[in-house]
Amino acid sequence: MVSDVMEQTGKLLEILEGKDEESLRDMTVLNAALVLHTSEIAGSIDEGIKMSTESLYSRKPLRLLDAWKNI
Repeated sequence: MVSDVMEQTGKLLEILEGKDEESLRDMTVLNAALVLHTSEIAGSIDEGIKMSTESLYSRKPLRLLDAWKNI
């Protein structure tokens, strides 16, 4: 369980860097897949899982976060 903002930030960075616990990564992928499906970007939850997994492993979210830090 995450107790504060700094710990949450650390866990998020671990997920984006691929250094996290598998269960946290799975929850992140599923959460993103559900958002993609309910917003009609993905045609199914399975498609959303595929899209989320590909995005996470491409490191695009990490690069975007790094870009935001430089604004």
